[in-house]
Amino acid sequence: MELFEASLLQDREFRMAERELLEIEREENRARSMVEAKLRKEQLEEERKARQEEMDEARRQRDEDRRNRESFMQMFMMFIAKGYTNANKDTESLPH
Repeated sequence: MELFEASLLQDREFRMAERELLEIEREENRARSMVEAKLRKEQLEEERKARQEEMDEARRQRDEDRRNRESFMQMFMMFIAKGYTNANKDTESLPH
C-alpha cells in the first residue's frame, strides 16, 4: 500500500512538474510573440515613414517642376511681349 501511495505521489509530482513546464513554455511563447509583434510594428512604422518620405520628395519635385514651368512661361511671355522672339516660330520648335 505504501508503495502504491508513493507511486501516486510520484505521479502527482510528475504531473505538477509537467504543468509547470507547459506554463513556462506558454509564457515563453507569449513573450516571443510580443517581441515579434513589437519588431513587426517597428518594421511597419519604418516602411510607413519611408513611403511618406518618398511621397514628400515626389511632391517637392512636382512643386519645383511646376514653379520652373511657370517661371519659364513668364520669361517666355516677357520675351514675346518685348518682341525678342517670334511666338509662333518658337512654339513650333518646343517638344510636344
